[in-house]
Amino acid sequence: MADDGFDSARDELYSVDLDDFTATRSRLAAAAKKAGSSATAKRVAGMRKPTRGAWTVNQVARLARAELDELFDLGDALRRAQSALDGPQLRALSAQRRQVVDALVDRALERTGQQNGSEALRAEVRSTLEAALADADVRADVSAGV
Repeated sequence: MADDGFDSARDELYSVDLDDFTATRSRLAAAAKKAGSSATAKRVAGMRKPTRGAWTVNQVARLARAELDELFDLGDALRRAQSALDGPQLRALSAQRRQVVDALVDRALERTGQQNGSEALRAEVRSTLEAALADADVRADVSAGV
């Protein structure tokens, strides 16, 4: 584990199947403790299990990186159009945003084996992706898969 090991533990933890989260968290915390890093062990042990929707978004960063980057590029274009008060461009980009988000939700559910996911799951994934367009902190977390 690099540095104090927290970042690599976090990356591993948020990449595992959701059903394996708790066991993996326990294993990683124990390994950090055994390595003499009780502070890292405590941080790892305190990491919360994500909701199914949050886990799905985490996987997007790993499984659909190009599509996620396309979404972020679109968000940047939307901000530029808004700053320029370019109404026609904003309307066109907003329509494109809906299409890209919907396609990314479908791809995320497909790649995580949840093609028949509930509408609530779809709505959570969609709202998280849209929040990542509006908030730089959310974007950073989504991009990092955490």
